[in-house]
Amino acid sequence: MEPNFELQMPSSISKCYMKSDFICSEISMEIHRTNKMIADTMAKQMDDVFIEGLRLKGFEFRDRHEVETFIQKRCRCEDNIELKHRMYYVDDSPFLFYDYSMGAELKLEKTERQLVVSADFGRYRFV
Repeated sequence: MEPNFELQMPSSISKCYMKSDFICSEISMEIHRTNKMIADTMAKQMDDVFIEGLRLKGFEFRDRHEVETFIQKRCRCEDNIELKHRMYYVDDSPFLFYDYSMGAELKLEKTERQLVVSADFGRYRFV
């Protein structure tokens, strides 16, 4: 959608700004919605990796609430900021290693109908 500017008379300048502000507001809201969707998707994927690591250690959960309670009581994380590594523990036994040393890599790919966003935020390994 292209901006619609009406600059025929001086009084129309305010209309121009109003229409332009509306378009900018719509774009800003769409960017916000997209960012939230990406953040929510990434958080769910991280949760799924974490749960899978616990499952491989023999733990099973009925629902997300049970997982949250379990993690709060029995899990911890050691973050080596210098090396950019994290080790996750359950009952002091390691179960998940996260290497975030390569930094965040964001890729955009435009197709005919959509813009595809992919991100690489590191590597995980089950221990």
